[in-house]
Amino acid sequence: AIDPLSLGATLYVPATRPDLPTSLLSGRHADLRSVVVCIEDSVRHQDVPLALNNLAAFLLDMSAQGDRAAAPHIFVRPRDAAMLGHILGFAGIEHIAGFVIPKATANSLPAYLSVLSHDHHQLMPTLETREVFDPIEMRRLRDQLRTVHDRILAIRIGGNDLLQTLGARRSH
Repeated sequence: AIDPLSLGATLYVPATRPDLPTSLLSGRHADLRSVVVCIEDSVRHQDVPLALNNLAAFLLDMSAQGDRAAAPHIFVRPRDAAMLGHILGFAGIEHIAGFVIPKATANSLPAYLSVLSHDHHQLMPTLETREVFDPIEMRRLRDQLRTVHDRILAIRIGGNDLLQTLGARRSH
């Protein structure tokens, strides 16, 4: 199991980066402790196929690298539960530490948990929707998370999205 404090400041990297394997697995960022390879809001819809291909190649490179003791913990942030199901079929997926669940709500989480029911990866749900401000919705989500509490590494807060929900973030 990963100690949540060992994650440090997590770097988010769009999966569309052409240098994904070399930039993350080269060892040149010795202090980097955790990375999220994002296929969600950092990737335009038309670039999703490219992002998925890059992720698949990255996972194969991770497999070929062998011992990753000094490498950062790698997480993947899919767009939705269907994409997560697709990604779980990629060769080398066993080399990542887990998944970031975007925009986790009591309505969206069951689909992710269903896809992950026979999986072992750790999870980091992200609170970043208006439901965060509804105590009833937060209790519903809490109850769902309790069913998989042993797999929850951390709960992330999507500050930009929450500030936008409050109207406190400008779009430019």
